[in-house]
Amino acid sequence: MRHFFSVSCRSDQAGVPKYGRVLECKPGSSDMNTEAAVEYERLVDACPDDPLVSRAAVQGGEVALFVADADRALKLFQKAQAMNAPEPYGARARMGIEKCNRILELRPKWTKPLSSPGTTIDKRKLSGGVA
Repeated sequence: MRHFFSVSCRSDQAGVPKYGRVLECKPGSSDMNTEAAVEYERLVDACPDDPLVSRAAVQGGEVALFVADADRALKLFQKAQAMNAPEPYGARARMGIEKCNRILELRPKWTKPLSSPGTTIDKRKLSGGVA
């Protein structure tokens, strides 16, 4: 999977970054892919009015899925769908949402069972304990 995406984002607001660089993802480089997914997310958050942001959201979601970050991918795909992405990207966003939901449903839910109220530890049964 190789993504090249370049967008120029101008903002008059202080503190909002101006993007103008090319993001590149190379296969086999999970650190770079993770960084690219984060940068796509930052781009989508920083430039919501840019016409290419829906494309960035879809590509960022795909990169996030590539590095097994289903939470970030779902967030990006949902943003793309909310922006009414043009058809090739709209279909990819819908498929991405479905895939993320399947992944998140199959994720094990680690919960610690609560101890029943009223149970106490009997110190006399502990080895070396003094009652």
